[in-house]
Amino acid sequence: MIDKKKELFTLEQLYESGLISLQHYTEQKIDILNNREGVMSKVVLVGCDLETGGLNGYETLASGERVHGALHYPILEMAFVICDDKLNELRSLSVGIWDESFLERLSPWALKAHTESGLIDQLRNKSGEHTAVYGSNELAVRHVLGWLMHHGVAKYDRKAKTGGILFGNSIAFDVSYLDAQMPNLKDFFHYRTIDVSTIDLLRQTAWASVGLPKAEKVYAHTAMSDIKETLTELKGYTDIFRPICVTTGSNDVLMSRDNRHGWKLEELLGKVAEELAVKTKRLEESLAGDLADEAIRNNLRIRDFLLKAQSIQFSTMKSFEKLGPDRGPSNPRI
Repeated sequence: MIDKKKELFTLEQLYESGLISLQHYTEQKIDILNNREGVMSKVVLVGCDLETGGLNGYETLASGERVHGALHYPILEMAFVICDDKLNELRSLSVGIWDESFLERLSPWALKAHTESGLIDQLRNKSGEHTAVYGSNELAVRHVLGWLMHHGVAKYDRKAKTGGILFGNSIAFDVSYLDAQMPNLKDFFHYRTIDVSTIDLLRQTAWASVGLPKAEKVYAHTAMSDIKETLTELKGYTDIFRPICVTTGSNDVLMSRDNRHGWKLEELLGKVAEELAVKTKRLEESLAGDLADEAIRNNLRIRDFLLKAQSIQFSTMKSFEKLGPDRGPSNPRI
């Protein structure tokens, strides 16, 4: 039997000694980790944002040289957020890349913005919210790939339809830099991405009548701050679009073969319990006296009943597994 820990350690040694390339190291590590317990066998949404030294189109430098930004300007910072299927943040990572030669390759806007934000000083001093700051793209890619796989994100498999899918605002910009400078990392994910800025543009135009809220943003120009703002924005849109009632001739709330977009009972109970907890906290903060105490006690009792009902429903769904896998409301097991 192969000792996986020993094999991983050997790969590390081979790579560090320069005996194998990053591509070979990555392929071997993916093969090992994808056969390890704990790697997710499903689609995983991964938020991504980069801070770079310039834009990604063709530009003419002050010297007159014509360059493509995604190849010419350096990647300074990368942030990733792993989410569950409800867009709840599970893990986050910020990795920096710095070499003093980058100063000669920053666009004037980027040099000003990243100096004022403090990012350049953080990269030089290996400080801030970065887990690590590396002197090369290769080492940064190795860290990110190892982190993704360690936390259960597999390389995207088009046949099995499992693995990581990137999301972000104007995510094509970030992907263009990954494609140009970090192809192993770019190829780890599905070639399709989720561009949250598309929803924002539709909010302002074709979907204006829907009344989607405008996302509040700080524009701190740090990768982690930006991707977490994007995640909040995407969750806000998702909450608005989550259908509660579907016009099917009835006002059914629960999912069924006739109401495929309704709520699963266990999810609805959990959602109501979650919102009730928020309302109860607001009561505790804004009211006092016997009336508030009674309302809070009642809310806590109701929430307890909801969570018990959810637990019972989970038990029922577990029993249904004996009838086969869940194939969705259009093909019920019973």
